Amino acid sequence: MATFRKRGDRWQVQVRLLGHSPLTRSFLSKADGETWAKQTEARLDQSIGNIDLSTLDRTTLGTC
Repeated sequence: MATFRKRGDRWQVQVRLLGHSPLTRSFLSKADGETWAKQTEARLDQSIGNIDLSTLDRTTLGTC
């Protein structure tokens, strides 16, 4: 979900999606921020190669 905030003469846009780190960017126009937010949300929804974090606990350099 995207959050839009007016900060001075710029728009700060933050995209937060469960399971991903928040992403933040600033734009001169709100329309540019909305476009970026939609593209970013779609990219995160379709992210390829999600890592199963449970495998990191049992993976060592020797097994690679």
